[in-house]
Amino acid sequence: MLTPKESDEWPTVTKAGTSLRRGYWCECISPGMHASIDVDTPAQAVRWIRVTLRTIASALEPEASATAWTWITTGHTQMLRTLTHGHADALTLTHNGTLIQWTARPVLFLPLAHREGVPLPECAWTFQAEHTDHAATE
Repeated sequence: MLTPKESDEWPTVTKAGTSLRRGYWCECISPGMHASIDVDTPAQAVRWIRVTLRTIASALEPEASATAWTWITTGHTQMLRTLTHGHADALTLTHNGTLIQWTARPVLFLPLAHREGVPLPECAWTFQAEHTDHAATE
């Protein structure tokens, strides 16, 4: 189980020559929508969820809106404690029969290979994007 230091800042972990960065993976999932972000601390994870929830809270049906505002103002502290102790947590709301779920969990991030100055593999040139005209048509 991953647990942060008292400072809430996790050091880089080196294993077999690979530098791993500790952090948190956050997602918001509902039918037709998926948003995600990687952050460094439990506070950043909770802040992202609070901001995204605050954005939609006033548009939710009354029961879901009340739950959202309670979580935004006081309920988020439990998720912060849970994440700080190295455990995943989630917030789930239902609006007009649609389930919306925010999750945050501690993870180890692998570094991406440095791409600057390196040619793309040959297969990168075989993909042809389709041009779509997004202009409104009547």
